[in-house]
Amino acid sequence: MAKPPDERKAVGQKCYRPLLVNLEWWLGTAFDQLSRKSVTAAAIKFSLNLWPVLLRYCCVGAIKIDNSAVELVLRGVAIGCGNYLFAGTDRGGERAAAIYRISAGYVVGHRTC
Repeated sequence: MAKPPDERKAVGQKCYRPLLVNLEWWLGTAFDQLSRKSVTAAAIKFSLNLWPVLLRYCCVGAIKIDNSAVELVLRGVAIGCGNYLFAGTDRGGERAAAIYRISAGYVVGHRTC
């Protein structure tokens, strides 16, 4: 059962924020030891650039860390686009996939629950 936002915020501040602060420190330390041209350094830099957004999860109880609902909706888009590869011709498949993406984007943007 989902917890109310105020309870999620309290748990986030008490439990998750200290873990994220430690992880940020560790990522910064690891980043300093890596070549700036490495793939790992690029991944760490990307993560650290988005760190304030991640920390909002601990500060705002209305934000859930789980994105299963979004993944479920987008799964249909990915499957549909793959299915349109068999639309007779490449151009026909590309057009059908584009239309499917547009319609699925509309559905995602207008969900009521």
